[in-house]
Amino acid sequence: MTPDDLALDSRPLLEAAAAYAQTHAVTLITADPGAYYFFTYHTNSGRYLNFTGLQNLTFDLAGSDLYFQGGSYVSLECDNCQNVQFLNFTLDTLQLPFTQVQVTSVDTKNNRINYTPLPNWELAADFNAIRNPAGSAEPLYAFDFRNGAVVRSTSRMSVQRPIDLAFLTIASDGSPWSNPSQLANIQPGDVIALSARAGGPTLAIRNGSSNLIKNVSVYFGSQVGVMLQSSPNTVAEQVQVIPRPGTDRLMSTNADGISAVQLGQNLTIRRCRIRRTGDDGISPNSQQLAVVTGQTGTRTVKVNRSAFSNFPDGLPVQFIDNKTGFPAATALIVSQDPPYSTATPVFGGAATIALDHDIPTLALNDPMVYADPAFRGAGLRVENNLVEDVLQARGMSLWGLLGGTIQGNVIRNPGWSGIAVIEQDSTQTWMTGPVANMTIQRNAIEQFSTAFGTAVASALGGIDIEADDLNFAPDAGSPLQTITVQNNFVSAGPYSGIRMGNVNVGSITGNLLMNVSTNPNANNPNPARIPELKQPIAIVSSSSITSTPNTIDAVTARAYVTSAISFSDQAIAPDSFAAVFGTNLAPKVDTAFTDPFPPSLDGVMVTIVDSAGVSHAAPIVFIAPTQINFLVPSDCAVGAAVVTVTSGTATTGRGAILIDSIAPALFSVNSSGAGTALGSSVLTHSDGSQVITPLTDAVDLGKPGDVATLVLYATGLRHMDPMNGVAMYFGNQREPVQYAGAQGGFYGLDQINVNVPVQLRSAGKVDLRVQVNGMSSNTVTVTIN
Repeated sequence: MTPDDLALDSRPLLEAAAAYAQTHAVTLITADPGAYYFFTYHTNSGRYLNFTGLQNLTFDLAGSDLYFQGGSYVSLECDNCQNVQFLNFTLDTLQLPFTQVQVTSVDTKNNRINYTPLPNWELAADFNAIRNPAGSAEPLYAFDFRNGAVVRSTSRMSVQRPIDLAFLTIASDGSPWSNPSQLANIQPGDVIALSARAGGPTLAIRNGSSNLIKNVSVYFGSQVGVMLQSSPNTVAEQVQVIPRPGTDRLMSTNADGISAVQLGQNLTIRRCRIRRTGDDGISPNSQQLAVVTGQTGTRTVKVNRSAFSNFPDGLPVQFIDNKTGFPAATALIVSQDPPYSTATPVFGGAATIALDHDIPTLALNDPMVYADPAFRGAGLRVENNLVEDVLQARGMSLWGLLGGTIQGNVIRNPGWSGIAVIEQDSTQTWMTGPVANMTIQRNAIEQFSTAFGTAVASALGGIDIEADDLNFAPDAGSPLQTITVQNNFVSAGPYSGIRMGNVNVGSITGNLLMNVSTNPNANNPNPARIPELKQPIAIVSSSSITSTPNTIDAVTARAYVTSAISFSDQAIAPDSFAAVFGTNLAPKVDTAFTDPFPPSLDGVMVTIVDSAGVSHAAPIVFIAPTQINFLVPSDCAVGAAVVTVTSGTATTGRGAILIDSIAPALFSVNSSGAGTALGSSVLTHSDGSQVITPLTDAVDLGKPGDVATLVLYATGLRHMDPMNGVAMYFGNQREPVQYAGAQGGFYGLDQINVNVPVQLRSAGKVDLRVQVNGMSSNTVTVTIN
């Protein structure tokens, strides 16, 4: 493959390379860094790259950008693959599955949003054409944004076809966000993201085991960004599902960020970043295999398959009572009609299964699920991830799992709950078995349940554990078993910080709940629920629950933790500069001039409790009533951290942040995280002489043979993984760097040296950002003569 060749279809070449590697004992496929384009897909499967049965193979694409022609097809899928690694690349499309328009007015009488097109975006009316590879009309949804943030008084609005060139018609589909009173919250100047939810996931790993996805960024999704289906012992690490950095895109995917379906055992989702998804951020789940349609004997059950699900003879299964959520029977499948086959069955096809012993009479629509924990998530680890600004639904949803640990995650601003542990037995949604043996610890959840209250499921708390019956009514009993919620930080929500519902045997200990249950009447909840929502810790329809000790803090003001250089709240790195914003944080303005920086300045201290529970005193750089800058200690563990500011004996602010080994941020001249880059240009002439100028001046590329090198200042990148290096983006043009690492003379200061490509001569103002292990910095600018 040749990089950066818009005329080359790389699809057949990469698939041919994989086929050659499998037949010639080659274990590594790599590529020169650059952009690669994929224009053709497999018409029989609707996939661009479709690998089957690969074993012991690594794809390391050296940070390259992969662009796919259409956004409604699967970009990359690996089926029945064993020990395959996908490393170091990004996925994007030349035709996004969404567009953006600007609101001019709202006609609530006719449920219309009047709009005008935005430059460089596809016309909304183009979405009248069906993009679904299956051929049926896909649903269209609208999300409302104001000043770049999702408007929580609206949500995922269904849009009717045909779309007019001047307005969108919102369907009155019974959802609370589609009624005129909610549409009235949309204002002129808002931006609507219009999406077509169709096709399949962007990247999928199905029916294999022991696979790895690492340092991979997904910048779009017509549905799910990354799908891991029936792929035990698989790891997703440092995967991003986010809007493409350096663009004005407001959303990433139309559905979940990372979804693990029928996940099997020992799945790990670690150090991933999920932002602006149209549905749940991360969703490991074990769904129904089938639903009961009848029973012809004490050992014979008639079922309809769920989608294409297959269940071999000898498989242990459970049937779940859809009225109570409890298992009604557990048995082994002895035989079935039609006979079991490895071939893909008919979608929703009927089967009659024979069991190994007598079972009681089942009810219509009772779900059949896996009985063995090895098929239902045993050994699951979801740790040290960031989930932020989910457009609708939950930060993380955990359905039907038997075992797992959810720890060290930061979840900020989901529409509903931050972490939802769910059993649902309604045929209108996924049907599952009860959750058991789940530990939720040392997570940080901020600003939760901001939309629609009890009108939706699993929005009743920052950590919300609940079971619902066939009619979406809360179960009266406690089918969920052995749930531990410990040492979490939950902040800033109108409802309960922790809700333990429908659990038999559980514990709620060591949690810090700050400013929760602040407005139990918010979003018009069911009046019967308000007494529960008032409780910081609500224990409902549960038994044998331990709920002490926990700390309820209704006094400390919420603080906001960011990089002190880019002001991004996504993550901060050890040995980097960070900031806390709030009110009355410090008694005065002061700057530390000692070497090293002091742990206390004028009585102000910043304490970081990391994901391992270790407390660190952060060196203070600067204090003011509304902002404190500090240096992140080098020994902070990665994962969720709680940052507390004290002034004298008073706690003046507290907030959460993800600590990651990589969180690159570029300095700007005006210290805003934007505008002209801070640094210098070094022009090296052919005779070796040099001219150094600040970047406040235009960069001079000199004469042919001269080399112009940018010396840029950064923070948060010195602990980069050597397996992947660093890339600088001049606009969309990717360039290697000559040096990236510690500057050496000052605490927390990193440096990047990069040569300016000669093709940019006379380019004028150019956007600049650095990408390290797939993690992107803020965007600054340089001017090039």
